[in-house]
Amino acid sequence: MLKKLYLSGNSFTGSIPKEIDEGQSKTHTNTLATLGYIAPEYGFKGTISIKGDVYSYGILMLEMFTRKKPTDDMFSARLSLKSWVIDLMPQVTEIVDSNLLQKKEQLFDDIITYTSTILELGLNCCADLPEARISMTDVVASLNKIKMAFMHNAMYKATK
Repeated sequence: MLKKLYLSGNSFTGSIPKEIDEGQSKTHTNTLATLGYIAPEYGFKGTISIKGDVYSYGILMLEMFTRKKPTDDMFSARLSLKSWVIDLMPQVTEIVDSNLLQKKEQLFDDIITYTSTILELGLNCCADLPEARISMTDVVASLNKIKMAFMHNAMYKATK
């Protein structure tokens, strides 16, 4: 349970025993990995990168549109928010927060289509391998295209 160790000003030589570094690192990463937002490479290896932030953003997108948190009781070691969305993706109405599907009946099909596209984008953000994840520049561009297309269709249907 050592919190701080100051070794400056001494003449020790040698290396720190491997068990002390690995034990601390394993405890730290296992704790963080349970939060549900942490990229696999950070949770398992402690690797920090911008691509880890993209992963977290993808999980956040899934959370916003499903109204589920990665830490909800329904998710365990076998089932995560991400795997749940992947498994149910063809049935978007089973995944999406029901509050998003209410009211505008004439836009229901558009809401399903664009929400499905957003969920796919979120899944692209949280690919397991960092190099397979979409860049945030592309995420923003995609979200803007989705927004513009949805607004265009909504305005078109409102004038009919």
